[in-house]
Amino acid sequence: MREMAKMLLQLENVSKRYLRHTVVQDISFSIFEGQSLAILGKNGSGKSTILKIILGLSKATNGLVRQLRGDKLKIGYIPEQFPKNLRFTPDEYLYHLGKIQGLSSYYLQKRIPQLISQFQLDTVKNLWIHHLSKGMRQKVGIMQAILHEPDILVLDEPLSGLDMTTQQHLIEQILSLKKSGVAIIFTCHEMDLLRKVADRAIILEDKKIKEDFMLQEEIDGYMIIECRWHDSKACDLLRDVDGVTEYISLTEDVWRIQVVPSYSDRLIAQLLCWGASICSVTKHEDDHYEHKINEIFQT
Repeated sequence: MREMAKMLLQLENVSKRYLRHTVVQDISFSIFEGQSLAILGKNGSGKSTILKIILGLSKATNGLVRQLRGDKLKIGYIPEQFPKNLRFTPDEYLYHLGKIQGLSSYYLQKRIPQLISQFQLDTVKNLWIHHLSKGMRQKVGIMQAILHEPDILVLDEPLSGLDMTTQQHLIEQILSLKKSGVAIIFTCHEMDLLRKVADRAIILEDKKIKEDFMLQEEIDGYMIIECRWHDSKACDLLRDVDGVTEYISLTEDVWRIQVVPSYSDRLIAQLLCWGASICSVTKHEDDHYEHKINEIFQT
């Protein structure tokens, strides 16, 4: 059986007020290792306020923010607007930030060249940051946020104002971080980023969480595979298959299996290897959340 992901951070009934104005109210959710959570909502819905509370840049008026690793939890942050007029090269900027964070010179001399190569900034590493394009500055922003190898990466509108080519490259870098086990919390207005990166999404409305759902199941729908399969260990085998969300034995040798669409081909191949015969494959879609998200992104 796969090991359960460990909880890193938990918000419990968090509210934030400025004088008599309530920004967010009774916000509760958790984030786990390797999970990617999108916080969605119209402008002014409180998305950035929640990020600031998570980062410790703003204190909740009520409720609790629990860091399950205590002081050992490392969080990186990429703001929506990266400073433009920095008279440092990427190498110098990262080195000075690293020293401020208490990282050793030995560590930084190894880590910084790795990041510059990973983000393909070798050709501009000796240019001042204020001479770089917005896309390149955003890459430097991500590099500074992951310099100390954080457990959680917080991104506020990371693709805002970038061209499509740069957006795709940054999405690839974010996915690579996610695969390495970094938890991602982000806000965005791009459906492509949402579909490719997020496992889960919450929608803010009227200062509260209006919707909380697993993205692949609700936006992409799900596949239903019915098959003939006689195996006494069927339940044990299906329990450990990635993408399977539900399964039931209809008769002694007929199974109905629900699976995330992106995993359906892999599951069919695995069932055939186990000796099952496929009876039918159908797709079920629910466009409720997609309409809701499109409405938000258009504001």
